[in-house]
Amino acid sequence: GDKEYQDMGMDGARTQRKCSYANCSTPAGHSKYIKIDGVSKAGGRDWSPLAGRLLCNACYYYYNKKGTLVRAQGPRKDPLSENQKRCTFKGCAAPTLGKYFFQIDDSKRAGGKDWSSLTGEVLCEACYNQFIKRGTLERTSNQKRTKSKIIGEDRRCTFSHCSNPEGARKYIQIDAGTRAGEGRDWSQMHGQILCGACYNQYLRKGTLERGVRAPEKRMHPDDDDHAAHEEHQAKVAAKAAQQAASQVSVHKRCHYQFCDNPTRSVHFFEVDPNTAPGGQDWTPITGMVLCNACYKRYGKTGSLEHPPDHVRKPRPLGVGVPPHIPPPVGGQDGGAL
Repeated sequence: GDKEYQDMGMDGARTQRKCSYANCSTPAGHSKYIKIDGVSKAGGRDWSPLAGRLLCNACYYYYNKKGTLVRAQGPRKDPLSENQKRCTFKGCAAPTLGKYFFQIDDSKRAGGKDWSSLTGEVLCEACYNQFIKRGTLERTSNQKRTKSKIIGEDRRCTFSHCSNPEGARKYIQIDAGTRAGEGRDWSQMHGQILCGACYNQYLRKGTLERGVRAPEKRMHPDDDDHAAHEEHQAKVAAKAAQQAASQVSVHKRCHYQFCDNPTRSVHFFEVDPNTAPGGQDWTPITGMVLCNACYKRYGKTGSLEHPPDHVRKPRPLGVGVPPHIPPPVGGQDGGAL
């Protein structure tokens, strides 16, 4: 099989072995080299064209994986200098922030997109991933933005009253696409860097000041059906008022003749023509006041009658049906109403 050579001589001194592939980015200096015998079947590849060649470890495993020594984008590029690490997209919210920057060349094919219009441009990681996913650097108004990663000296909260501006674990830069918090207005915060605590404070309260009541969340410009929203809110309020009114505040006594605890209940309900829980027909008992237990039982079964295995609790002396409500007729337990 192919022979491996360590890049050290017998005396421990480093030898001058070099990878024989002309476009190898680092032909010398590797710790391991492999001499190709042309007979090997490693990786299921045909190694005969490379017989007698000496490959560095990186080129050997690239051929083993791809069946070619030619990289998809040619020889490895030199890394960008520090002054080149700036996103050239004019709409980038954080052009100098981020760990990675990418210079686009005319051979770029990542994501199956057409990169020709960006040849020569330098993109930050956020803009680079945006183009791979959508084929454009422009963000839509309703597109969810990823939070920019803050590194180095920029890791400081810009809110003047922050209690821990430099010691937070996480920092977030606010850009033009930030819309977290179901409609929070972040426009006045664009470009600011917030620590995790201040970011969450604004997300929940709509203000960075502690102890200040949150302003009402605005309607998003895309939501032009404001009237429908107001009508929905009015219906919700009316329903809540109706439910509150149905809980009787006076005459808290269940009208069902065989109720175990007619005066003891967390809630009492007066049945009106609009009562309809459980999809039951409540019209036969309209006007009655029911305790919570009887109200739920009727909603489930359509009857006030206790189940056959029910054990009746002793009724306090003198407790009965109010005189203006006639007792139900039929059955040992009063019958179904």
